[in-house]
Amino acid sequence: MKSVKEYYDKTGWTKQKGGYVDALSFTTTKGNDYKNNCNERLRKLIGEPELLLDVACGASPLNSKAKKQLCIDFSITAVTEAKKNKPDGFFVLGDITALPLKDNSVTDTVSMHTIYHVHKDKQEEAIKEITRVTKNKCYIVYNAGKHARLVNILSLPLQLWNWSEKRINPNSKRKIYFYAHSYKWLEKFGEVKTYRLLNENCIKLYSRLLWLASKFEMRFSKHSYHPLLVIDKNNDKRI
Repeated sequence: MKSVKEYYDKTGWTKQKGGYVDALSFTTTKGNDYKNNCNERLRKLIGEPELLLDVACGASPLNSKAKKQLCIDFSITAVTEAKKNKPDGFFVLGDITALPLKDNSVTDTVSMHTIYHVHKDKQEEAIKEITRVTKNKCYIVYNAGKHARLVNILSLPLQLWNWSEKRINPNSKRKIYFYAHSYKWLEKFGEVKTYRLLNENCIKLYSRLLWLASKFEMRFSKHSYHPLLVIDKNNDKRI
């Protein structure tokens, strides 16, 4: 976790070429409509809770419909930038594995693109901590990595190119800690849905077919590169 924190404090949430280094390193500008539709679908699913907790909000917290939004991140750089991007939010420094909040103190919680950067042995602890502070529902955007076999097969040509590029220039891609548990592991905590079926490589390769992915991706939750774990504390006996 220390290396992840150092990355985001010193590099990830600094700006280059008008954008954050993290976004420039790990995302593409292609498929913005597709990505925006995925975000909008999540916003509608979350609805309008009284108090939404955005865990590991980064520099750009979710633009939710919540009446109030509390944003937590362990990076001081992230919190500083997030205040600029969401001036109506409330902000706290905190670790996802030890949230500085009481039990059931927020209505709902969202955490995007974060749990898989937590050490593999502490990811369950992070999910349980998010669940502890939440009264109703938790929405966790995960990265299935190698388990998303269909997406990885579809994106193989670009993966091979990226691999060859790294051999030529080992510093061509920034790396931070990443570990993906399986879909079955996620199901221990709640229901697995689709946040986004395709990864960035697929978006680059099949940018003209993203409309097709949008029509069918909700049926392929256990093939999604970015599955959405939904934990409903009121109805789910697995918690």
